[in-house]
Amino acid sequence: TAQLVRIKRRDLLAMDLDFGISLDAAAVTQRHTLYDSDEEEEEIGDLNSAFTISATTSAKLDGATLLVAVGPTASIFAKSYFILESEPLCLISGSDKVVQQPYTAIKNSSDDKTTVTVGEIFSVKRSVAGSPFLVCTHEKPLASQYCNIWCAKLFEFLQPETVLILHSVPVHEHFATHPRESDSGSFLCSLQSSSWQQPPTAPFLESPNTVKGEAAAVLTHCQVRGLPASLAVLYTVSSQGSAECASVFQSVLKHPLVSDTICLKSEAEANQLLKKLVPKPREDLSTLYT
Repeated sequence: TAQLVRIKRRDLLAMDLDFGISLDAAAVTQRHTLYDSDEEEEEIGDLNSAFTISATTSAKLDGATLLVAVGPTASIFAKSYFILESEPLCLISGSDKVVQQPYTAIKNSSDDKTTVTVGEIFSVKRSVAGSPFLVCTHEKPLASQYCNIWCAKLFEFLQPETVLILHSVPVHEHFATHPRESDSGSFLCSLQSSSWQQPPTAPFLESPNTVKGEAAAVLTHCQVRGLPASLAVLYTVSSQGSAECASVFQSVLKHPLVSDTICLKSEAEANQLLKKLVPKPREDLSTLYT
């Protein structure tokens, strides 16, 4: 008797890649497949509508230099050192299911579809005339299956000429092939797309280290589309405070793409704001193990 298998098309392709199952009907005479086309189309529709971008301006944003600050450390740094407009140009929002725990919003009993703001896009004050310089702060980490969807939505709305990415991860995720000159604190490494022609933003990240999440999605998008992009990865040491870790990004401010085009806050003002924006430790966690 024929074996009836009910699977999704994407699962069938994955099985074919993983286990070498042939999709040739002549090769598998006793197996028939019923596709869950309605369910799959509904799932794709949910993913495509996972994010919305609401613009507060009608200004043309194409051709800009875009800095994407991924995570709280990079976002706090960008808000502290760059002179941003008082109000964001755009808000990126999504349902609470797109955000990783524990960043999801608390649902109200009467609202099953809580919307959370996952990012903001600001215009930066320029020191010279030219195309816009934009900063996208993305503080809340997304669930892995939504990273590429978020990235596609961002670049559907913006068409930048050059992209800078700031990202931070714990230092234990870094694999060192040889000892660094100084192992006492946080440090920066960089990756870039093949079309990047400017100086690197930091020493290159050596193999076999990898980057994941939203930062990887943005860099991959730029590589595929031929956009010049550079990713600066900050490896943070737990013994340093958040403000001290974030300040390591300062070397990016010396890059010509930044220093020659935009206005920055004074060192004293930036440090004061940096300490103010860093979230305070939760007091209820201080007695967790006592």
